[in-house]
Amino acid sequence: MKRKLPGCSGKVRHRSKAGAIQHLKKLNHAQMSAYPCRHCGGWHIGKHPKKIQLRLDQLIGKAHP
Repeated sequence: MKRKLPGCSGKVRHRSKAGAIQHLKKLNHAQMSAYPCRHCGGWHIGKHPKKIQLRLDQLIGKAHP
């Protein structure tokens, strides 16, 4: 596995997607998801911008130009 780099410092690194998902289930946070890290080759858990935007669209309606 690659070493941690500045782009993922301070984040918990999981060796597998399954491990990250198991941790995510314990957190029980709907706005978070597991994602592969391009810096260290591991998996992290974080907020997913697209999921946040989808939830905002549900709550306040989709913005139209």
